[in-house]
Amino acid sequence: MPPAQPNQPRSTGFAAPHAAPAPSAAAADLRRAAIASMPRALSLGAPRRVVDQGPVNCCVSCALTSAMELLHPAWPSLAPLFHYFVARFEERGADAKGFLRLQESLVTLLRHGVCDEGKHQRAFTEQDIARGPTSDARSDARQRRPRFPQFFRHLSGPSWVNAVRDELRMMRPVVMGIRLPMNYPERFLDARQEWTDPASPGLSDTGHCLLVTGFDDTKTALRIHDSQGNRFDQGSWWMGYRVVDGGAVIQACSIMPQA
Repeated sequence: MPPAQPNQPRSTGFAAPHAAPAPSAAAADLRRAAIASMPRALSLGAPRRVVDQGPVNCCVSCALTSAMELLHPAWPSLAPLFHYFVARFEERGADAKGFLRLQESLVTLLRHGVCDEGKHQRAFTEQDIARGPTSDARSDARQRRPRFPQFFRHLSGPSWVNAVRDELRMMRPVVMGIRLPMNYPERFLDARQEWTDPASPGLSDTGHCLLVTGFDDTKTALRIHDSQGNRFDQGSWWMGYRVVDGGAVIQACSIMPQA
């Protein structure tokens, strides 16, 4: 009998760009050189709540709103489904499956903001995502827009790890689009809640968007905050540097603190 194949991961909602970068042969050497002289760890903190997006393809909105909450601790909890509704249905920032494109989602945040969750309280269901925001929610969202157009920065290789670590050191959370591992979310982490090998269980063609809030050079891993509820370690897990630079990452951008 042929060996059992890993299960395809469930859809999460990130529309990957058509031209994804290939892993760089130089990434490992550059990464080792960057961390060799100064092993350390850094954390920007954790999002204030654990989000479960359920069946809704809104991972990009969840990552962006959590990043804005980190940068604005005095703000209330924000409404990812406000952002998702506007980005998908009004700004046409999604593909045919409702998967959001990161660039259009950033523009939506700049143009429309994101409101207090109490003003757009919707369940993460297919029925509720079709209910548009009220005028009160839209007015509140306009008060919670980035203060300047260049509020994000697209990152690039040859080492994604080095690029992400540099941004985190400047207190900028990173929103990252990846290829999901096979068997996600049930069986891809080890006992330490780490994904350390891009070949085990292997990469799928399904995209997902995550929030990166820290790194640990001793673990050689990035701290990931997911939108899959209380799975993992209260919604969080570690992505090993070998995975980050081994073909999993497709797109990433940092979100700037607002002066």
